[in-house]
Amino acid sequence: MSQRFVACRKAFYNFSFVKAQVFATCKRLNKNSLSLFAIATTVIFAFALGSCQKKPVGSGTAKVGPVLPLTTYPTYLEVMQQNSSLSRSLAYFKLCELETELNKGTIKTIWMPTDDGWKKHFGSGAPPTQCNDSFKLLLKHHLATELHGREGLFNGMALETLATEKVFVSTSLKSPINTTSVSEDTIGTSDLDMRTRYLGEEIFTSTGVAHVLDTVLTPDSLGRLDAAVEKRPFLTESVRLIKQSGQEAEARKRDGVTVILPTNIGFSQFDSIKNSQIFMRHVLSSAMKLRGFARYPTKVLSLEKSTLLIEQDDVGDFFISLAEMASSEGSFKARILESVTTVNGQLEVVDMVIAPIE
Repeated sequence: MSQRFVACRKAFYNFSFVKAQVFATCKRLNKNSLSLFAIATTVIFAFALGSCQKKPVGSGTAKVGPVLPLTTYPTYLEVMQQNSSLSRSLAYFKLCELETELNKGTIKTIWMPTDDGWKKHFGSGAPPTQCNDSFKLLLKHHLATELHGREGLFNGMALETLATEKVFVSTSLKSPINTTSVSEDTIGTSDLDMRTRYLGEEIFTSTGVAHVLDTVLTPDSLGRLDAAVEKRPFLTESVRLIKQSGQEAEARKRDGVTVILPTNIGFSQFDSIKNSQIFMRHVLSSAMKLRGFARYPTKVLSLEKSTLLIEQDDVGDFFISLAEMASSEGSFKARILESVTTVNGQLEVVDMVIAPIE
């Protein structure tokens, strides 16, 4: 609350009080005194307005109580300016001319990687000196128009970013508060155990909330296929199956393939499946967006040499089944839930395992 506002409020309070007293006096005299009341009111109002325009006298510390206006919260840029470990984030947002975006008030959440996080991201490569479309997309992946506080996050939550891609949240069961992490791998690394962790508490700003991270968030379109798989908490059973099959190293090296992976719930319906080679039934030799097929049923060959049938139903959903058993309804039909395009392949998330009905 400003000192000028305090002075104005006091002046007009006095104006109202004196006006009431003058009106009562004029009424007691006679009706002709109402003209005197009008003149007196005008004079008093002018005095009150003049008092409002003047600067307060004294040291300038009006005793109006502890009031904290919203403008005392820092902006996103001020948070980065005041934290020496965020100098690279500040420089990169300026490099791609995103200051206007940050100051508009529409960004409610920002994730800020530390300088060490950016160093891990680029590795031995040189940091950018010019902004291109890919790098700008990477930065926008750290911005969200929805407010996401720490208390509102839960395991498996998908958060939409300004890059029109998703950030997935996973939470450690050992310490849900201190180890909440956004499970994202970085560009150019094959370490699937890497996690992007929140550092410290959230920072409230004038327009939203800021979180400090120890690693850069990578959108799927700029990352590798194995990273897109690992970052999704609902695909942990698929990851386990890949490791169990003994083909983890081979799967990491494969480029230009399509991987069809069931969710954890989808796997729970097939506890009797022991053959780890079933993973190869869910891999196609070339990268293709299966939802891109027309309405007409299409057959594709998997690395297990099984022929898969991709078809679309009347409401627009796409399903995958074993072609040789589809006509007799001897195969489960797995519905495609999500299609993800990465730099080295395609991920198709389905709701169940592609298997025959026993």
